[in-house]
Amino acid sequence: NTDNLIAWAILAYRDARLGHKRRAKKAADQVLRINPVFSVEEFARTLKLSSEESRTRFREYSKLAGLV
Repeated sequence: NTDNLIAWAILAYRDARLGHKRRAKKAADQVLRINPVFSVEEFARTLKLSSEESRTRFREYSKLAGLV
């Protein structure tokens, strides 16, 4: 589904973490197309990540992809 916000947000994070800047940016653009007021902070709070370190890493790489 091209409007799956969660999938696009995870792809943006993953691609940024792997160093695929162009792909990460494209995924981030899709997130913002679906939800123009998307917040990495709010989204990270909904994820069931194992530690604060994991949440911090998710926020940092998501922001590298172009999400705020």
